Amino acid sequence: MKKILAFALALLLVVSLAACGGSDGSGSTGGNNDSGAESKANDAESKASGHNDGVTDYSVLKGRFSTFITSGDTTYFDPAALTAEQKEVLQKIIADEGGTLTFRADGTMDINQGGVKTVIYTNGDVEATNSDGDHFLMTHSWPKTGLATSVPEPGIKVDLVIAYDHMLTVTFKEGTVEDAKNYAAKLKAAGYTEYAEEDDDSANGMYSYYAMNSDLYSVDLNYVEAYGYKSFSLAVTDDEDDGDDDYSYDFDYSYDEDYSYDEEYSYDFDYSIDWGETGLYNDSWPDDSWAALIPRATFCKNCRVTEEQESIQIDIPNATKENYESYVKAVKSMGYTVDADTEDYNGVSFYTAEDKNGIAIYVQYTAGYMVIALDISNA
Repeated sequence: MKKILAFALALLLVVSLAACGGSDGSGSTGGNNDSGAESKANDAESKASGHNDGVTDYSVLKGRFSTFITSGDTTYFDPAALTAEQKEVLQKIIADEGGTLTFRADGTMDINQGGVKTVIYTNGDVEATNSDGDHFLMTHSWPKTGLATSVPEPGIKVDLVIAYDHMLTVTFKEGTVEDAKNYAAKLKAAGYTEYAEEDDDSANGMYSYYAMNSDLYSVDLNYVEAYGYKSFSLAVTDDEDDGDDDYSYDFDYSYDEDYSYDEEYSYDFDYSIDWGETGLYNDSWPDDSWAALIPRATFCKNCRVTEEQESIQIDIPNATKENYESYVKAVKSMGYTVDADTEDYNGVSFYTAEDKNGIAIYVQYTAGYMVIALDISNA
């Protein structure tokens, strides 16, 4: 769970940069922008010259940086061609977001923030690693490692991929409902047929397929195209047990005075906060002491619950954006409003805050997949 909260810092940095930038990389809000007219003039000049043009305006450069991160487009921001002055401005931008920035010879950027090391490559790919060695990746092409190797390559143009060690979400830039159905057929051929749920309403531009394979990997494929709206996404989750023997089996042998005993075995899966990471997979909400600290998610189905001594993480496949929005409202109503931060950008939505006692919550939604994380270490 600390992985999610740690990587939340990296996402907060990257996505906040993205959210503050303009859609074309010009950026006309926030920072130390002295004049909107100046920003427009700088952007017009940029469009005429292309790539880096020496512009050092804080807001303009921040906007171009954000566009580069979210799209990989180097039209107005080429990390390999930054001037010394532009690098200084970028270091100021990152410092204002609570991090430090250094540059490699080829333009690759290294950011340190809150114990998370983030690398932004010259093609726009973003990698982050925390002190425990957990890994996060954001890229604009199909990955060749990690969970991406557990499913067939779609052969459809990718818009954005976000990958943790046990979760992969993909939004596609192109594709039709028939492409979604054809890819579902590939998933079935690859063994994703257990607990399958398929909803084919392709006549109305909608299709979804959810299933698991024998290794407890799950896929959630969704396509919607209606009323001018289009969304095509895939979520892959590693639901396999971490292998730690953290289940508590309480064999209850009750002996009578004549030494006979009743063979009554009670198998109690212990969700106690005092145990280490359990990686329990269940269809119901946690019913231990954690349940009193967070709102109950009634839409929790095939959840993955991972508990540590001072934290819990709940992964929920098949969630909707409406589920996320209603849950965030419930979180706020429970008092998680201190130092709150929220973003909704490029397919990634998250809300993070603390309550008055210092308990921290992080809720994320990406492409049909929702994560709820709670940390009581600072309470």
